[in-house]
Amino acid sequence: MPPALPRLKNSAIAISTAVAAVAVAGLTALPARADTPSNIAAAVNSQVGYGPSGSTGAGYSNGVSQTNSTHGQSWCADFAGWAWAQGGGVKHLSTLDDGAASFYNYGQDYDTLSNTPAVGDAVVFSYSASSDWAKHVEIVTAVSGSTITAVGGNENGQVERDTFTHDAVGTSTYNGTISGYVAPAYTATTPPAAPVYSGDVPLAGKWAGGYIATIGVYRPSTGSGGTFYLRDSNTAGTADSTISLGSVGDVPITGDWSNVGHTQVGVYRPSTRAFYLRLDNGNTTQWKFGDSGDTPITGNWDGAGGTGIGVFRVTGHTNTFFLRHADATVTSIAFGSPGDMPITGDWDGTGTTQVGVFRPSTGSGGTFYLRHANGTTTSFSLGNSGDLPVLGDWEGNGKTEAGLYRPSNANFYLDKTTGITTIHYGNGGTWS
Repeated sequence: MPPALPRLKNSAIAISTAVAAVAVAGLTALPARADTPSNIAAAVNSQVGYGPSGSTGAGYSNGVSQTNSTHGQSWCADFAGWAWAQGGGVKHLSTLDDGAASFYNYGQDYDTLSNTPAVGDAVVFSYSASSDWAKHVEIVTAVSGSTITAVGGNENGQVERDTFTHDAVGTSTYNGTISGYVAPAYTATTPPAAPVYSGDVPLAGKWAGGYIATIGVYRPSTGSGGTFYLRDSNTAGTADSTISLGSVGDVPITGDWSNVGHTQVGVYRPSTRAFYLRLDNGNTTQWKFGDSGDTPITGNWDGAGGTGIGVFRVTGHTNTFFLRHADATVTSIAFGSPGDMPITGDWDGTGTTQVGVFRPSTGSGGTFYLRHANGTTTSFSLGNSGDLPVLGDWEGNGKTEAGLYRPSNANFYLDKTTGITTIHYGNGGTWS
């Protein structure tokens, strides 16, 4: 029996080319920040319950530009600065001062300000740009779905641990309104080698039309272009259709390019930043979009039928989606953190594609973060470490649902309202 998967209620995840794009051979999908975040978390956890003098009596500061917490001032920022200094390899500590706002400014200055939390981040509360002031700052020590745990100084005169069940920026808490998450910038060092995936890439689409999405895989080749192996039902068996397309190094993409009512295939060529969209007659159309290093994404950005193109770009600590509309205008949306996989889908069944990210985990299943049209975010965790997300409308209900592909056993796990459907298909893959 496969390991049990957590159930999802009212799942709403649509097909995402981006999952295929980041899962091709050579993917390194895990964060590479060494042990600094865990060192920071361990340091602050060790101080819970202590006052401004700390466990050693020496007080708290970053040792460079902050006043020691034993001097009588408000000291939440001094505690957070001390925490970052314990992490090792954190740059620009001298730009921090005794005010919580200095952490928000740090995030803006060094491109580490984000809407999603990670362990080791500083969470800033009630920041005001007009007065350059913030009410409070704490250090994130754990993230589970939309719940975060943080440790802060100068809370009731001591270091305390807090739990916030909603992590979205703009959420009101007893410490103030969450203004953003700021990651420390790290000294350039050689990170530990990240796992690399090679093997079949999971796909889903309405290949034969109809009302449900069915599974498929894309198999890269070292000698020529890859091959799509597509099933017309969510059952084990041989491919109902095979399509060879592209060149070595191409990334698979899927979408209804010509608004014909079923999913078509294509490839993205990173070397030329070109999208090649295969039509039903076997011809391809070509579009160039994005910059070197971008990840391709696709979706119905306008809600008018047909699939458009876009890219996902990581710059510093910022992830940005660039969506190209039918009229050639471009919408940009900042969302997620480094190490995240971009996903796209119609989360709410509105007919328009939204963005999201899948955050892999080294210890358990990954977490999906879905951004809705109104800017709010929902999140949930699913599966095991090493699983790849696969997204499709498994039940034809207008919304779509989550699934996973487990490379170790070549099984798809499709999450339906009736339970998990397990399908063995493809050759799987390996992390090395």
